[in-house]
Amino acid sequence: KKDCLFHVDGFEEWMDQFCSDSCSNFSFPNQIHIDLCETEQEYILETDVPNVTEQNVVIKKMKTGLTICILHNN
Repeated sequence: KKDCLFHVDGFEEWMDQFCSDSCSNFSFPNQIHIDLCETEQEYILETDVPNVTEQNVVIKKMKTGLTICILHNN
């Protein structure tokens, strides 16, 4: 959508393929729970990952969807 922090080519097509509702819950075994919502201005991904800051989260568009990576500083 407009005024995004970054642009991901093909994201709207991905959203259309995966979501028939305006908000969906995704929960996979051994993975984080994600709430995915769409507004008129943006797409919103929300998750609760304890002890992780926004700066340590990387979202990448892959051919088959999105990858969310958590970076750990040791």
